[in-house]
Amino acid sequence: MSAFSNLAEEFRWHAKDEVQPAEIYSLFDDEPARATARPRLLVLVVCGLTIAAALAAAFVWLQDKPMVPAGVVTPYHEEADAAPATPGTASAEVTDEAAIVIEEPRPAPVASPAAHLVHWPESLERRFAALSASFPVAVEPKPVKPVVQEKEKVAAPAPAITLTRVPGDVVESRVLDKVRMQLFSGDRRGAKQTLADLLGEQADAHEARRVLAGLLIQDGQWRDVAILLAGVDTAAPFALREMKARVLLRGARVDEAIALLEHNPPKLGDAESYHALLAALYQRAGRFSDSVLAYRRLADLAPHNANYLLGYAVGLEHTDISAALDAYKAALESDGLTAQLSAFVTSKIRTLSYR
Repeated sequence: MSAFSNLAEEFRWHAKDEVQPAEIYSLFDDEPARATARPRLLVLVVCGLTIAAALAAAFVWLQDKPMVPAGVVTPYHEEADAAPATPGTASAEVTDEAAIVIEEPRPAPVASPAAHLVHWPESLERRFAALSASFPVAVEPKPVKPVVQEKEKVAAPAPAITLTRVPGDVVESRVLDKVRMQLFSGDRRGAKQTLADLLGEQADAHEARRVLAGLLIQDGQWRDVAILLAGVDTAAPFALREMKARVLLRGARVDEAIALLEHNPPKLGDAESYHALLAALYQRAGRFSDSVLAYRRLADLAPHNANYLLGYAVGLEHTDISAALDAYKAALESDGLTAQLSAFVTSKIRTLSYR
């Protein structure tokens, strides 16, 4: 039998005996009565604490219970099976209010969220969807690229300007091209000045010196030619040596001219006029044997050259008369003799024939 049943029986006992409150208090005056009342008082205290704990649990449960929207039916299977109570009707077994047993209320089962969503009205779903759409959506922040401060670009130093000296032969070639244009246009004086300016800056411009010397010789400026070719020696190109030898021959400096030409002479085929001048200098100096050899080589190189045959015949006249006569006859038959030279050769043939 539960504690609630014992308490109800105790109340009924007092009601039958119609015990007044004062009498109840007097029951505790004697020791046996107090000994009997202590367990009953303890039962009352325990019952009160139990009821208070039940009320507190119910209060906590009500606080945690979710709010159910209006119109949503939450199924309670246990209450559905029980018959509804009629107002004003009491149980036949309970005849006294003191005998009513207060049962602890059972919490109603909470419907699952899925059940709530299933039984919500369509209008409420639309409102909830609209309300949800109005909520701010958390946007995942894009990764921010760290800003790297670029180093200040330092301009690369300008490349050093290298002054490349143009080779002398290139400069000389350009000047000679200019001189040709000046001569073609008739500016002979300007051409001479251009060559002189180049030689003032570049003394080893041998071709420019040769061209300028040739222009001066053509103009009869032998004094200027001698000054221009004063520094020419045996180490100079053979063309300059040949020109200086002609200047020396004009000044009757035959031996100096021969010495200049005899040193390191060029090949016969490369400088025919060089060897012809040397042969004539041999003849002028009385070196007839050297003259004959020089003219013989030239005659072999150019058999129809009358000047070479004539020079060869003159040399032989001092060494071999018979060979000289034949050489004169060959010179007379060759081409290139002037009328004056032809008369000279004819007289020589007549004279040598009577010897």
